Amino acid sequence: MTDLGEQLSVFRSPGSILDGDAAAPPDEVELQRTHIAESESALLPVGVVYQAQWRIAGDGMASHARAQVLAIAEAGIPVRLQSISQMGRLLDAEVDPSVMAEVGWLQRVSFSNVVIAVRQLVLYSMDFARNTLLPAAVRVAGHEYEQKVLDSTIVYTSWERDTASRDLIDLLSRCNQLWVPCKDNARAFIDAGMPEEKVHVVPCPYVPGVGPAGIAAPFGGERVPDGKRFYTIGKWEPRKNLPGLLRAFLRGFTPKERVSLALKTSGFETWKDHPSLNELIAQLADDPVVRKNGWTADKLVQRVSIINGKIPEEALLDLHKRNNIYVSAAHGEAFEMSAFAARCAGNRLVYTGWGGPRDFAGHDDVAIEHTMGPVHPEYNWEPDAKWAVYEEEALIEAMRKAEPPSKRIHPPSFNRRFSRHAVGKKMRKLLLRAAQDVGGATARNAIDGHLGSFG
Repeated sequence: MTDLGEQLSVFRSPGSILDGDAAAPPDEVELQRTHIAESESALLPVGVVYQAQWRIAGDGMASHARAQVLAIAEAGIPVRLQSISQMGRLLDAEVDPSVMAEVGWLQRVSFSNVVIAVRQLVLYSMDFARNTLLPAAVRVAGHEYEQKVLDSTIVYTSWERDTASRDLIDLLSRCNQLWVPCKDNARAFIDAGMPEEKVHVVPCPYVPGVGPAGIAAPFGGERVPDGKRFYTIGKWEPRKNLPGLLRAFLRGFTPKERVSLALKTSGFETWKDHPSLNELIAQLADDPVVRKNGWTADKLVQRVSIINGKIPEEALLDLHKRNNIYVSAAHGEAFEMSAFAARCAGNRLVYTGWGGPRDFAGHDDVAIEHTMGPVHPEYNWEPDAKWAVYEEEALIEAMRKAEPPSKRIHPPSFNRRFSRHAVGKKMRKLLLRAAQDVGGATARNAIDGHLGSFG
């Protein structure tokens, strides 16, 4: 064990008060300097492991995981970051340097004892859920050991439909807690049979003023572009309904109006009853309503822009700046960080009234009138699962009703509700509660002892 003198030596600098009575007091420059010891990772008595797919720079779920673990660390909980591979494992050398700089250091935190494991994952199937939460070695050890593992497990997942299977609910009910990003997700699991006291809404945290969430002047000083400039960001898949949004725009508006539409998308996979972009353009070219509205190829190019593939953060920021009404036409969203970033930027929101955007939409935003209907069959979700469905006219009406903001204002309540500090504080309370469940006051106090005066 390194003695105290050796530990303190890394903080010493010329003129430091640690050097004895002869040392001069620190000057203003020294007082402003932060001294950080460069050493091996400390062996902490207890801590929390956060397991997630966090390594992909441009992936929404990975970004969410990085924000979440940083919020836990900032809250003072000793936490180590580990990978759950759902799309192939990346080596450290293959990870974008910005990602490693952001959270890579959390891989090197070490404990004598792990009290709680938070596992953030998309539950693609019952087999995947079972094999991830209860690996074969755990199942072989017997039911009692299985339950011991699940008692120490918190599952964090996102959900885009209104129910879950009985088998999945039975498995998740054995875990200590279930975290979800929005209230509709929580209601879906509770209605499916999950014990209400185990389900907690933990939104995606952000740092005000940093990244896409902080592009607008805090007090609305930035000029709003003229006209209705609709835009959206999402994959080309049935759940996002980008074909329906493009069709509604061309059928609901004319080139004579001051309107435009920007679609940032990716992944033109083939889905049954879901056209590719080329198929959609061919359909719209022959659509009598579109033609009657006066849309030609030249005018389409002038008013509609489609960006395919990953783009740098600066280009995403530019999308928020150049446009003023974000359209979330998805049938279901667990949080939707792009819509959240649009709200942070002071833009208006048109959204489906089921899922994450409902938690952060404002009074001047417009919900699309919807009912609940069957999900697309190719997702292979529960046979009775539903998501939000709506008529084209309802989407058009919502887009026509929405008005750009007169000035851009970052929503005043967001710092209190969604900031890294606020979300971290909530997770801290939940983690301490879980530690109390697992190891009583001893386990709770062991973790709490590292918290200092947080909160």
